[in-house]
Amino acid sequence: MALVGGSITAGAQSSMAPEPAGGRISSALRGDFHLVDWTLSRTVRTELLPDDAAGWTYLGSLAAVSVYLESQKERLRQDVLRSGFDRRSGWTDVGGELGKGRLTQAAAALLYGGGLLGGQPRARLTGLLLAESYAAAQTTAGLLNFVVAERRPRQGGEIRYFQGGGSAVSLHMTNTMVLAEVLDHEVTRIEPGDSAGRRAAKVLGKVVLYGIPTVTAWQRMRADQHYLWNVVLGAGQSFYVTRGVLRAHDAETGRPPWLPQLALGGPTADGGGGRRSVLLTWTF
Repeated sequence: MALVGGSITAGAQSSMAPEPAGGRISSALRGDFHLVDWTLSRTVRTELLPDDAAGWTYLGSLAAVSVYLESQKERLRQDVLRSGFDRRSGWTDVGGELGKGRLTQAAAALLYGGGLLGGQPRARLTGLLLAESYAAAQTTAGLLNFVVAERRPRQGGEIRYFQGGGSAVSLHMTNTMVLAEVLDHEVTRIEPGDSAGRRAAKVLGKVVLYGIPTVTAWQRMRADQHYLWNVVLGAGQSFYVTRGVLRAHDAETGRPPWLPQLALGGPTADGGGGRRSVLLTWTF
């Protein structure tokens, strides 16, 4: 018996009579409840703390880059504020709107609700992934903002520790990276059987999706809401946490790994090679 699309199926199911809509929805809700429980549990147990060289390299690099940019934050801030780019245009304001949490929440609710009522498991699971990833990335960002409670640039940028109200991690960047990465995983993920035209369309889709966090990053700095290191840390931690949720979800549903495999790490207790997904490899 296997969990597929948030419901339990068996080989004999195909011979059963079609399930009434109410029963189908109830069954999907129960399956999704357990899927969320299993996915987030697996994420905490196996994904947040790296167990391979690639994971530690990614986190170490993110930390090192953040520390360096923090040391240069005021100079970089002035460079952005003095920049003539977009001085007379408000087009990047869309980045601030897209980064608001309610947009990600609305997208998750619409996809999940529409997929549930319309009997579309792909849309339903995309909404579920958005909600799971949003919750995990926001929780991580909140913890980091508590540990490093930096004030906003216009408030002086003083760094305090273990206090509420910090802004070291941009929540706008956290949200847009969740949105981009989940939709990339579900919509523009390149599959082995894709034609050349389909691959080209998906690559273009990836450019559009990851352009959203890019525009948001500029808007947050230009509006003097964050330093450069805040948006880098926000995007970096969200990318890492969301990728962990996606890997955990794929493992629970039996979907093939998203990233290529590389033999890193020793054998596990069950004789396997352990998790070998390469965080630093960007796949198209």
